[in-house]
Amino acid sequence: KVTDQPKKPSIIDALLFLARVAAGEEVDNDPIRAQLPRFRKLLGGGVEVVGRAVYARRGIKNPSQANCCYANCVIQGLLPFTALMMLLSNCSPDPERHPFHTSFLKVARTFYSQKP
Repeated sequence: KVTDQPKKPSIIDALLFLARVAAGEEVDNDPIRAQLPRFRKLLGGGVEVVGRAVYARRGIKNPSQANCCYANCVIQGLLPFTALMMLLSNCSPDPERHPFHTSFLKVARTFYSQKP
């Protein structure tokens, strides 16, 4: 389904906007500025973790001709961070605007699914 409506900004957009502001970039006409109040509570107070997410401890295969073990180690090291996983799970996947977070969310869902 194709729509002409712009996508609603996510917390990732807000964080990227704030990073650009901190770096001194010109952001006067950026439409995310008007959306910042939506994220104020999360950005100001952090993420309240009320429970612990349970993930399946699985390994990631290393392709035989690629040195991916360091990347796999970082990915698997981030998985136990419940607050990060909660943040990512509340963001809508958008491969065009946020390819990294969309891909990481897909990998994380593999570890947090109930099926082995």
